[in-house]
Amino acid sequence: MIQKIVKRKTMLKGLLSLSAASIVIAAPLSVVSCEKISYNDGFFDRPVNWYSPFNSKTGSSDAFANDACSILWDEEQELFYSWMLFRDGKGFPSGWIEMTSPDLNTWTQGKYRVKHGSEFENINNQKNQTSALGGSVWVDTKGQFFDQGDVVFVISMQPSKILTNNGSEEIGKESNIESKKVTTKNDYTTDESGIAYFVSHGLGQDFYTSGVLSKECLNKDGTLDWRDTAVFETDDGVYFAISAHDRLEFWKINHFGNKPKNEGTEKITKVSELFVRNIGVEVPNVVRVDNNLWYVSASVQDNPFGGPFQSAWWTLCEWDKKDGFIPVYNVNGKYERYDMNKLQNRQAAYEVKKEQPHAKVIDWSKSEKYKDLINPWTPNEYGTEGYAQRVVNPYQTQLQKAIDAKKAEETIKYDEFLIARSMTSNWAYNTDIWSWKGGTYGSERIQWNKDRTALEFLPNDKIAGYSDNGTAVYYLKGENLEEGYTLKFDGKNFTFKLEFDENKKNGKVTWNNQLNTGLKKWTNQGGPTEQSDEIIIVWNKSTLTFYNRTKNWNAHFMLPQGTTHTKNENAKSIV
Repeated sequence: MIQKIVKRKTMLKGLLSLSAASIVIAAPLSVVSCEKISYNDGFFDRPVNWYSPFNSKTGSSDAFANDACSILWDEEQELFYSWMLFRDGKGFPSGWIEMTSPDLNTWTQGKYRVKHGSEFENINNQKNQTSALGGSVWVDTKGQFFDQGDVVFVISMQPSKILTNNGSEEIGKESNIESKKVTTKNDYTTDESGIAYFVSHGLGQDFYTSGVLSKECLNKDGTLDWRDTAVFETDDGVYFAISAHDRLEFWKINHFGNKPKNEGTEKITKVSELFVRNIGVEVPNVVRVDNNLWYVSASVQDNPFGGPFQSAWWTLCEWDKKDGFIPVYNVNGKYERYDMNKLQNRQAAYEVKKEQPHAKVIDWSKSEKYKDLINPWTPNEYGTEGYAQRVVNPYQTQLQKAIDAKKAEETIKYDEFLIARSMTSNWAYNTDIWSWKGGTYGSERIQWNKDRTALEFLPNDKIAGYSDNGTAVYYLKGENLEEGYTLKFDGKNFTFKLEFDENKKNGKVTWNNQLNTGLKKWTNQGGPTEQSDEIIIVWNKSTLTFYNRTKNWNAHFMLPQGTTHTKNENAKSIV
């Protein structure tokens, strides 16, 4: 039997006033096991307010992390908790490392929270080791499935055996919930893209129970793409979004199979899906931004066919208990639902693919029959190689409690902003993707405008007067790019230019980089831009980000480690 730990009460108090600050980050010695550690190996001149984990065994840079997921605020500890996919070294297996922060900028590496050999293991000692994949973390505020306030990790897995109690006992031998005997060990194994769960009595606590939410991949389109869960709670239940090759699917969690009364009933039930693109859809995000208004996004990757990445397509939706998420559009400050029959969908995409058999990404405009179907998604990120974007409300637990208590003022306070973080962070520069030191927490802030009629995307960092700290920030207008706006890095030009079509309409930004980065995969243009648009360009050591605040898109670029910059006029800096 697993001994149940003493539950720590999680206090959920008021929202603290936060501001970004000048940060010096050091890995705590408590997370490593060696006697002598050197952090000066040339890899850790990281961008300001970004973090890359250290090897949990040696404290060196020989570690890899990506795909940051949820952020949850613990008011009793006054800490934000977050997690990233993590591995010691370049190889597999990978699990989840835990991070904490008092302010969303200063991050400290903590426990290897979901680890091969501790929380999960190979099946039948097969040669190829298993790994935990993407997922999310949710707090059971009402005690719907576990004890009230329990923290629930819901994670996509490669073929795995789910363990508990530091790997010394397979939970399949005997469940520690209500002493219910389990006779089938297969109930505690997953196939490729199955879903496991792990539960603790509070943030930062060890798991006291675990299990399997879905043993197998439930995407039946033949691709076996079905992963990266994003758990969310509506007024009528708890659900998760999951990517499925060309779409996002939405499933209701009926139960976790941890109580006798659940035996013989389905743990999860599919509600709906939203088509995104015919290939490369990954990493869903679902975040409530108003009473029944939701930010829904997906990573849209060109990596499956060797192209440059373009991630984070987003849309706003309303939730319907029967039909799931329905995309909406703004009409004079009010949101109207799209007619779902007029949106691009999977069945139509299959037909267009038949018309364009050699196209990796189908071109809807070339299909006479389907060209008028509506694409409700807006691309947010452009640029170089990178990972997907995660978008979260760090106060989602407090927001849910305010909604449950019908406290309107607190509801508005807790949905004030979202944090979006890109996984590209490559300050340990190397064109071999497995050598990237994957940290995250280079944050973008998503917030309502003053009239609360549209979302704005902008840097989360505090910007002030220029200082020689390896950063430079430029506030511009679209018109400043018409003749080309050039930044010099290592003496080479990186130029952004606003271009129009032959009718002087449909403006867009293109870029030309003469800096030798070694990257093979690049995009060369971003989203729509007009002369009056607000532009923010941020150089942060080995990263460069271009924001069009007005049109809500950015382009992210990785620069070589140690890049120098010759500042332009009116430069500011990250504090």
